[in-house]
Amino acid sequence: MQPSLSQFLVHLETEAQTELVDRSAKPLKLTAAGALFLRTEKQVDLLRETAAKQMLGIKGGVRGHVTAGASDYRETFCLAEVLPVFHRLYPLIEVSLTEGRTKELEKMALEGAVDFSLVIRSVSL
Repeated sequence: MQPSLSQFLVHLETEAQTELVDRSAKPLKLTAAGALFLRTEKQVDLLRETAAKQMLGIKGGVRGHVTAGASDYRETFCLAEVLPVFHRLYPLIEVSLTEGRTKELEKMALEGAVDFSLVIRSVSL
């Protein structure tokens, strides 16, 4: 192993308070802790990349995707007026619509199949 790599590895192992590499194995191999460390670092790297992309999105305007559930009636009469205004305000947000009956729409929202559903519930007084 190269001296600078060895020093870096010793630094990581000191921080982790455990051996990350089995130096007796030829070729070198990760210990269980080393494999866990590597998996975790890959996840952290992915999170950093995702955060960087999201920050660019914030800088460039609100962007994303939203899925709404609605009945055919609400889609035709309510969303037909609302969606063009929404699109003018948030042109980088893609909207998908899913149709269904009230019970289906409630279930889709609860299960995460849609981000929200437009339903009318009766209220008991």
